[in-house]
Amino acid sequence: AVVSTHSTGSSGINAEYGQHYYITNNLRMMRSLLLLAILVTYVSALEFPMLQAEHAVEANAKKAEADMEKDMKDHEGDEEHEEDMREKNVFDRLAPFLKEFFEGLNGLSDDDLGLDESMKTGFKKEIEDTMWEMYEDVCKKKEECKSKFIGCNCHAHFDKLEKESCRHFPCTVVKFGLDKAANFLRLLRKQTSLKGLIGVATELSWPLMKQACNCNPSLLNTTINCMKDYNGELMEKDDIKDFRAVMKKLNFDELLKFGETMFGGYCGNANGDCLEKFQGIAMNFAAMMDRSCDPESGNYKCDNFRRLSGGIYDFIEFLSEKEEDLTIKMIVREFYNKVPRNFWCKSKKCASGFLSDKFNNNCCFRNAVGNFNEKTIQQLQRFIASIVRASGAKMPKIDNSIRKKIAQSFNPNRACPKKYKEAMKSCDAVQYYLL
Repeated sequence: AVVSTHSTGSSGINAEYGQHYYITNNLRMMRSLLLLAILVTYVSALEFPMLQAEHAVEANAKKAEADMEKDMKDHEGDEEHEEDMREKNVFDRLAPFLKEFFEGLNGLSDDDLGLDESMKTGFKKEIEDTMWEMYEDVCKKKEECKSKFIGCNCHAHFDKLEKESCRHFPCTVVKFGLDKAANFLRLLRKQTSLKGLIGVATELSWPLMKQACNCNPSLLNTTINCMKDYNGELMEKDDIKDFRAVMKKLNFDELLKFGETMFGGYCGNANGDCLEKFQGIAMNFAAMMDRSCDPESGNYKCDNFRRLSGGIYDFIEFLSEKEEDLTIKMIVREFYNKVPRNFWCKSKKCASGFLSDKFNNNCCFRNAVGNFNEKTIQQLQRFIASIVRASGAKMPKIDNSIRKKIAQSFNPNRACPKKYKEAMKSCDAVQYYLL
């Protein structure tokens, strides 16, 4: 949530007050969502988990103690692993809610998902009818344009693209929905792990992403133009007028620069040679989260996030203790030191072993995070700032030192290069050229 700040426009005091007002009014909500945001970065948001009853801890006390003693013995003499673990690992608090999420997912019926096996697309008749209507709108050329869904202006923007595959990309997406969407939902509801969810999603979307890589950055630019000039029938005329007025206030030039760089990193090149690599990376992170919610994985192992529990607790306590004096810079710096830096840098064994093998020695990953630098982050920041301004609010100041910490959070070679240098493999810069 963004909170508006009122300024007299007379001095820097008002700016400081505005920043303080912004932080303190969002802090309570931020703390309540923080734990979940850290743990399930790319999973749909859930409400902040309540603490489990103490009897649940006692029931497994002996086993947990044995696991802890074994972990400590494995790392005896290794000061990097002497972490102050709280009474209960933070991921054990998440585990019941992750279990509940999958039980709910697995329990979804065809009716819940709008599915009907007797229909050609696999969806209920009313949904299928809408999908075929969209197909006629997007894929069928007419002498005189009339477009309910994407609008004639959008058709015109895509018609200008040089490559045929890029011109027809909206139709490709609609056909993909007709052919694959129902099966995708059925596969999705069968999954029992985050790794499974990510695997299904990335595998089914791979053909679309492959085509999109061949259209970078023209596809993003055209999509932005479709938004800015939308004239379909999904909005009333008065709403379209208001919508366009808001679109004019947004800094899409910066978003385009950011998107071109980061999507280029995700693709690797026009052939999408890095897509499969990033599928593996995403599944590795998901598998680490799955293991983190299993107490038997151990609190000091490199292949999960349980070793970050102490730092996460420290950060939450920091927010509570410093509430009245916090600035954005203080929050970002403390979060970086307690969570991302601990993840990438605290254990030399993890840095030179598991984290190098699974992430940093993947050339697609290394090149992509290398391009997620202060300049790229500033481009995204400027776009977000334009959204905040369009809403009538004021965005707190974010200087280059903050952007540096954000960049380091994703890039181990900037967070602690010495710990990765020895295990680092060479990358072919030509093969993994970023668009």
